[in-house]
Amino acid sequence: PIGRSIDISINFDVNSTEPTAVTASNIVNLAQVLANQKGNIEIVFIGHADARGDANYNMSLSQQRAAAVRDQVAALQPGLAGRIKAEGRGELEPIDMGTSERAYQNNRRLEIIILQ
Repeated sequence: PIGRSIDISINFDVNSTEPTAVTASNIVNLAQVLANQKGNIEIVFIGHADARGDANYNMSLSQQRAAAVRDQVAALQPGLAGRIKAEGRGELEPIDMGTSERAYQNNRRLEIIILQ
């Protein structure tokens, strides 16, 4: 299947499934954009973690992050309930290779993929 991503920033606080204060309001926008998608689509939320901490913990946390946002989106747009798959990739796919707090925050993110 061909997938495309949606570029709506959602980053997470350290050791948390809570979005950062700066990106939390983007969940409302994300829910609206997904609700307006046409056709028979599958939505995949992929949670990510920064490289600090235990790899197994980070894998679990990243999956919990994806599930937490999935639940929030489904609460805002009930028609999406059951249509969003939540996955975690832990620290395996960083987008920022730096070691600054900013780099770590960039890597604590949600990736949104739509499969047609």
